[in-house]
Amino acid sequence: MGSSQITGKYEKKITNKIKNLSKRIDRMDKRILEIEKSKFEGKVIQLEEDNAQLEKDNILLRNENIELKNENIQLKAWIDEMENNNIPLVNEDTKYGNVSKNELTKTSQYH
Repeated sequence: MGSSQITGKYEKKITNKIKNLSKRIDRMDKRILEIEKSKFEGKVIQLEEDNAQLEKDNILLRNENIELKNENIQLKAWIDEMENNNIPLVNEDTKYGNVSKNELTKTSQYH
């Protein structure tokens, strides 16, 4: 065997090894991309679940807000009725009598 034949065989072996390594690298790259994609999809799914829960919480808070506004309207109507019937109002926290409508509505507006 001549030196060129030996060199040719080694070149083929090296070329085959390079091809095999390239294929392995490509498979590993593909797997890495699949893993990254699944991680990303998992994060997206978690974010979507979190968003859905926040939307539910938001609806509950809106409903509670509506209920409180309705209660506030009812209290103001009750205060008006009491004043129209000349019934003195009492501030339950301080036990002071004859608390004005303005004082009660001011207090309720800030809470």
